[in-house]
Amino acid sequence: PPPVALASAAPWLRWTVARLDNLVSVFVDTASAATGFPGTPVEGNPVVLEPGKGIVGIQLVNGGNDAIVAMNMLAGGFTGSSCLGTSQGNEGLFKVSLTGSASFRTLKDAPACIHSGFSLVTSNPSGTRVAAWDANGHKLWVLDGSTMQALATLDLQLPSDTPPQALAITPGGRYLAAVSYGRATLVDLENGRVVTQLSGAWGNVAKAAFAAGARRLLVASGQAVHTLALDNALQLINSTSNPVASSTETLRTLSVAEDGDSYVATSDSTAYWRTVGSATPLGSV
Repeated sequence: PPPVALASAAPWLRWTVARLDNLVSVFVDTASAATGFPGTPVEGNPVVLEPGKGIVGIQLVNGGNDAIVAMNMLAGGFTGSSCLGTSQGNEGLFKVSLTGSASFRTLKDAPACIHSGFSLVTSNPSGTRVAAWDANGHKLWVLDGSTMQALATLDLQLPSDTPPQALAITPGGRYLAAVSYGRATLVDLENGRVVTQLSGAWGNVAKAAFAAGARRLLVASGQAVHTLALDNALQLINSTSNPVASSTETLRTLSVAEDGDSYVATSDSTAYWRTVGSATPLGSV
């Protein structure tokens, strides 16, 4: 629950603080569950991983009872004798239970070695469909969220110099958006088909998310959130760009409310609450 000091604060403020608190707690719990470093921690000597290695993606699913976690501590997928001398057990794509001890991981060529080339991961809210971007193989992996078994690997036909910077899946788990600098590729995951490729006025992407089912795609980039309105065939109707953060800030992420009407976008110091497709502030903290 929110701190006592916020008992009389506005509902949106209590809601935001509670979820930020939950997110921080989940990061700590999941890091503990997924990494499993041996030995007793020594004060002043934390474990330091190379840049780009460690937890590279995390997604809460199933009402916060589980988390999908991508770990990347090796340099690519290894098989057979090339695995000798490498550390096995801390790399790959995990589904971690936050209420129990059960977890699962995918193997590239079981039981040889764990594939660790993932740089992005996403899932629908229930966790039934998971997708991860393989930065080494330049492929999209689609997985069954219950068993974490690979269903397909897809070539999104993206230039090698513009890989996805964010992934988003619709609530039902059928459609995926792979968003990069100025481009969004929409994919039908049921048949492995690229539906359309859209262009936009955004630069580097911090986060993407669907709203209103599959009818809105939100892209956080720089100081703005870009809203792409889509028709039933996922073709672009129109797009808007709404400034959210100040010119001295950069948005880091965004999260859409369950009803799809509003979202919270955050910079390093501020959380902004907005209506989808509107620049009108609902609040900030």
